[in-house]
Amino acid sequence: MNLDLLNIINHQPVTIKQVRYNFNEVMEAILYLGQKFMPISSGEKKFILEEERLNLYTQLIYYFFNDDKFKGDLGKGLFIHGGKGTGKTLALKIFRALASNRLLLSGKGFRMFNCDEIVADYETSGAKCLSNYYKGNIFFDDIGDENRQALHYGTTRNVMKDIMTRRYREFTDNGSMTYITSNFNVKLIEQEYGARIEDRFKEMFNELILTGESLRK
Repeated sequence: MNLDLLNIINHQPVTIKQVRYNFNEVMEAILYLGQKFMPISSGEKKFILEEERLNLYTQLIYYFFNDDKFKGDLGKGLFIHGGKGTGKTLALKIFRALASNRLLLSGKGFRMFNCDEIVADYETSGAKCLSNYYKGNIFFDDIGDENRQALHYGTTRNVMKDIMTRRYREFTDNGSMTYITSNFNVKLIEQEYGARIEDRFKEMFNELILTGESLRK
């Protein structure tokens, strides 16, 4: 039987293998994609990695290529939070593009969903749609900003709380990675979704903070 599968069954850490990569070449690709994906409202503003963003992108490179220089746990997901417009979503879009173009081969590629759109999906389709968000590596953008109970045929539901509960089981049972961005810090997450979810965040995620000016200015 596969050693990593045995480790999962016995609740032992799975071996995480570093992927060979050239840091400068990856950074060059990031700068190209960053300019390509810059918010339209930024006009002719150039995508520059000043100190705050450079630190974040450096850590993300280490994380997604399973480099042990990452200042965290390579076996956990990512919780990236900070002010509005600082580029949290942009950062994950860039690494999703790297994965799609096979520049990132660590097995940490992911699908991407906006939390407000997930709530709207539930309100239209009901509980049957939620299974789309349970399995595999997924990036949930702007958690907390959906900021409402979903309503479907008279039934209200805290959709993202339910999804995060299921994602926790997928993480502990199968090692599925969850990546989230938010304008909320951990304490605000607790206020929105409850202490149980906040406690599981500590087990599921590396916390990364992005400060700096808005890219939309």
